[in-house]
Parts: sequence; C-alpha cells; structure tokens
Amino acid sequence: MLSRARSSAQTDPMEFRKDINGLRAVAVAAVVLFHYGVAQAGGGFVGVDVFFVSS
Repeated sequence: MLSRARSSAQTDPMEFRKDINGLRAVAVAAVVLFHYGVAQAGGGFVGVDVFFVSS
C-alpha cells in the first residue's frame, strides 16, 4: 500500500546512476593515462580525487 502512495517521479536514493559510473570511468582513464606517461593526460591526481569523491 505504501509503495502505491509513492510518486513515480521520486527516485530511490540507492538507484544505480549511469552518469556517476561514467564519471568514475573518466577518472580511472585519466589515472591510467597519467601512469603510462601520456603527455596530454596531466590529470592523474585529479582523476584520483574525482574517483574518491564520486564513490
């Protein structure tokens, strides 16, 4: 009965979020590229920070 009272517009706070998962993937890629020495990927430390904040 309670589930019917909830509006379909409300979201579950533990729902999987694809946007956050994508942000984590970009952060991991920045760290990996930094460790491989790619000159354009100077954001290795930023990638770590973004990953931990988003987790």
